[in-house]
Amino acid sequence: TAISGIPNSSWGSHARLHYSKIGPWNADGSRMALKNWVEPTLVILDGRTFAPLNLPRFSPNDMRWHPNDPDVVFYTLGNTVRRRNVVNGEEIVVYTTSYSSITFGNGEGNVTDDGRYVIVTSGPGSWPDDVQDIRVLDLTNGNTEVVPFDGWIVDTCMLSATGSYIVTIAGPNSSETNLVRCHSRANKTLLWSVANNTVSHIDVTIYDGTEYVIGTGLNPTFYPNTVAYRLSDGVWTAWTSTGYASHTSARNTKNRALGVFTSTYPNPPVDRPHASQGLRVRPGVLDVVVPATGWQGDINDYWAQPHMAPSPMGDYVTWAKKVGSEVHAWV
Repeated sequence: TAISGIPNSSWGSHARLHYSKIGPWNADGSRMALKNWVEPTLVILDGRTFAPLNLPRFSPNDMRWHPNDPDVVFYTLGNTVRRRNVVNGEEIVVYTTSYSSITFGNGEGNVTDDGRYVIVTSGPGSWPDDVQDIRVLDLTNGNTEVVPFDGWIVDTCMLSATGSYIVTIAGPNSSETNLVRCHSRANKTLLWSVANNTVSHIDVTIYDGTEYVIGTGLNPTFYPNTVAYRLSDGVWTAWTSTGYASHTSARNTKNRALGVFTSTYPNPPVDRPHASQGLRVRPGVLDVVVPATGWQGDINDYWAQPHMAPSPMGDYVTWAKKVGSEVHAWV
């Protein structure tokens, strides 16, 4: 199907938000980015009418909107990090790694609230799944800080919203790869960690003036809670006692008082409360914002998972839904 208003373009079988932690809306909510399965692989829409916009094309490997400038994105291409104005197409290379590829936190890192810093991971191949280098990158001047990671297998790496903490999901070997660890950004020392397979699908945020990493409890102590760890000392609290959350989106809304947005697992095989819904979670409060996300079938079909994410003001959410053999974006 041709994309209305964009010459020589078509929608692929899948067109959806990229991931729950990758905010699809820009800083003021005026534009929205979708991942498309054919060229153009990135389609930018009007953020309110959802009409496609005929803007200069580019094909990012990994992309984040600037948190304050609605015209600017940061994206990776090959072994470079670039800053681009999506309106006029002007861009500069901010940083080049000596490895063959680079991403933002292995695909899950976000830019700090001031728009200055992001964590980057580099390695071989077209996507650095075998992470060989981690750095905090200053997006204003290209300077970097090396982040030691002890040769661990790194799944996820992110900076806290203020840039004060480094949070990773990693492990020392292939049988232990899901340990959440928090390091001080200032001196790179380990502040706290949690045992393997305790919590997953994490994101970072500020709530009521305190920085947290929030995710889905995995072991019997926590499951099915949404669990928040205070970044300063690792003290945890369960924000919910039900919900069976999947992927978490905590940082993509500027109105952090709204809490954390998450989509929940479907039934069967387990009779789960709030199955296939979109939830907004705050301490002790769970609101249903999407009564039915339509998540069904093989729960391991990654691109058919909802990955719900909010707009900057929290007045819209988007999620992915499989329809027949296609996956569509819903708002």
